[in-house]
Amino acid sequence: MNRFAAVPLTLILLALGVAACGGDDAPSKADFAASAEKICKDAEKQLRGLGESKTRAQVADSIDKAIDATQTSVDELQDLDLPEGE
Repeated sequence: MNRFAAVPLTLILLALGVAACGGDDAPSKADFAASAEKICKDAEKQLRGLGESKTRAQVADSIDKAIDATQTSVDELQDLDLPEGE
């Protein structure tokens, strides 16, 4: 299993953890889930093929891209309005 394959799952779990915090003028749970899923799918697309690096320079570039994509996704998930309730 590619080590980058776990990133989308991590992002989903992070989104679910953040969802417990509540918020004002909240979207429905379905809208929140759809938005979080889109963010995770976008991150997954960006991470595809990064594990295929062969040279040290390619590995370093892949790591940088993975960090950037993951941080962007985390930021986008944190910016989502949270649904009401549990």
